[in-house]
Amino acid sequence: MKAKACDDLTSILARLDAINRQHRDRLAKLEETNRIQEAINREQRERIAELEGIIASRLGVLPAMVAVNTITPKQAAYELGVTEQRVYQLIKSGKLPSVRVGGRQRVDAQALKTRATCKRSLEA
Repeated sequence: MKAKACDDLTSILARLDAINRQHRDRLAKLEETNRIQEAINREQRERIAELEGIIASRLGVLPAMVAVNTITPKQAAYELGVTEQRVYQLIKSGKLPSVRVGGRQRVDAQALKTRATCKRSLEA
């Protein structure tokens, strides 16, 4: 009886060892997949930053300004308390700094903040 129980335990331990090896192999493959994915993501982020730099250099602005410090003319109109058409007039006259991003006009948010306090100077 003891011999049978010992054989049963031995076979159970052997199966557990086999399962353990399979799990280690799967884990190693998963870790390798994660490393590859991280490398791909890093390359993509670097490429995006490079493209943003190219776009920004063609626009004559810093990438951060394009991504963060610009707002739409509609948002600028709301901030200034004027119509969107008036914002376009101010852009055209050079009184309100702007850039084109993807073919669309964007207003420099920092310049807008400094000029919003002097709304009358924009209207003049």
